[in-house]
Amino acid sequence: AMYSFMVFMLLVFSVLLFLLFSPLFFLFTLPNSHTYRSSPHPSSPHSPPAVINLTQEQLMSWKTDGLIILRKAMPEHLMKRINTGAADLEVNGTVQCKIAYYNGPPTFHKYSHFCHWPDKVHDYFRDALYLSPMAHVASQLMGGGSVRVFDTFTMGSTADVTLSKRWHSDYALFTGVNRCDNGLIMWMPMRQTSYQAANGMIFARGSHKAHLRAIQDGTWSKYSKSVSGLLALLGLYKDLGDSHQMVAPTLEPGDVVIFSKCTIHSSSGVNTMNIPRHAMQMRFFTDPQTLERGIHTPYPEMGDKFTTKSKFLTGSKYPRIWPETLPEEDAVRAGGHMFLTKMEWISHLVKYPDHLLVTSVAAWAEYFGVFHPDHVVYAYIVRMEEIIGII
Repeated sequence: AMYSFMVFMLLVFSVLLFLLFSPLFFLFTLPNSHTYRSSPHPSSPHSPPAVINLTQEQLMSWKTDGLIILRKAMPEHLMKRINTGAADLEVNGTVQCKIAYYNGPPTFHKYSHFCHWPDKVHDYFRDALYLSPMAHVASQLMGGGSVRVFDTFTMGSTADVTLSKRWHSDYALFTGVNRCDNGLIMWMPMRQTSYQAANGMIFARGSHKAHLRAIQDGTWSKYSKSVSGLLALLGLYKDLGDSHQMVAPTLEPGDVVIFSKCTIHSSSGVNTMNIPRHAMQMRFFTDPQTLERGIHTPYPEMGDKFTTKSKFLTGSKYPRIWPETLPEEDAVRAGGHMFLTKMEWISHLVKYPDHLLVTSVAAWAEYFGVFHPDHVVYAYIVRMEEIIGII
């Protein structure tokens, strides 16, 4: 009887484990990328256009508020390209894009479409980086020096979805620790106007300064070394978000809101207009920067396949884009799409079993509408799992 019970429990455990990880398993049935649409890589070395010169007033607003808004900054022909590219990636799933739900923060499962590094696997997103004036703008906001691409995102949610309001910053994901002036994010709506009442972006004006003080006085470090600490960090973010003036811009396609990696921001948590939301992000950092991240244990991301062996972030994964690109980095992307093979992904992800567990649980919790990482029950469960060594 005991043997039968153990077999039964093993079977139940196996079924639950399969159900938990089945979405991750099935994405490996997709192709790595699609090559049906392409454009020529810019000649190398390439210098992006420098057609937007920021005013002293804009630079002062950046320092004071931690964000600025540029109207119609993205050229119309490039907006058409990234919209075409996003539609391609939505319709034709790939491992490289779908795995983005599992190799970063476990908070994006409400998005019907989500792709990390679309510029690596679709030429139109690469064009948006190289042919737009955004790299030059990034350099102006970060001291006027050399700039590299940290990463890009494209994401979309359907009209019936309300994205959660969760105040946060992107400092933990960036390198260039202990500073807030060496990394930034550019967010742009793609298909529809972005409104506060339609999952629009909201920002806590000037919160980057309070965030920097929390880094410098040691508050940040006590949170950043464990999963339970990162959950507790959400409380700090909420306090910072709620204690600063909220900015909720209306953004047309072509507009770009730029904010510091330390600026507290969120989706509005409101979609009374019942319209979809589609956006692209570009993230840039000053060159050079060492490999150290703001978070104690970095997410799996893409590994180091396209990086060089150096103490600094270099290589075609983080290409230099301003003042001009480097031929040796351009050659990699010019040779075709950049992705990990399925076996490379598997070999890489199995090094992060605790992360895969957390993000797989988060995916199902989001599906059933019970994912509330700032809730005290989640904090207690995570802390117990840390004590017994599950994560």
